[in-house]
Amino acid sequence: PQQEGQMERRIPIAERRNATFTDRGQFKYARRLVVKLGSAVITREDEHGLALGRLASIVEQVAECHVGGRECIMVTSGAVAFGKQKLAQELLMSLSMRETLSPKDHTRTETVTLLEPRAAAAVGQSGLMSLYDAMFAQYGVKIAQVLVTKSDFYNEETRRNLISTLSELISLNIVPIINTNDAVTPPPQTDEDFRKGK
Repeated sequence: PQQEGQMERRIPIAERRNATFTDRGQFKYARRLVVKLGSAVITREDEHGLALGRLASIVEQVAECHVGGRECIMVTSGAVAFGKQKLAQELLMSLSMRETLSPKDHTRTETVTLLEPRAAAAVGQSGLMSLYDAMFAQYGVKIAQVLVTKSDFYNEETRRNLISTLSELISLNIVPIINTNDAVTPPPQTDEDFRKGK
């Protein structure tokens, strides 16, 4: 017989239906999974591109859960990083030959830091979703893009519409991929901005 500390708690079916699980041992009872992929998870250390190997591994695991009958929702970041990578390549290609070959360092890092995050997000969002679409397609899984802003969660009608859309996508056996609409969202204020009262 197992000792008391080693026993697995059995969860009644009625309790499982609407439960939020916080322990990995209870994962097998979860019907719906919400997978959050923050910037630190899916971007490279230089923050100018995606960690493709890591992302592919996560997509494979989510696809397996989805195909296995679980309802999956993904919340992702990465549009800004993906956009910065694409825009940096464009900017470097547009430099004249003299600028490119000059001893003065036109480094990628300098170019990327000048990029406005909202513009980078606008460029990167379509590429990010195309990447997700291609990765999930390998497992026969359909995805949908859902862009939100903070205000969407505070407006009752918009929140209701969002819940309705997500429910409909899930019922159609589609994995919703939610991202902040960074193209219209103001950049976060720094601590210095708060101190100055901006």
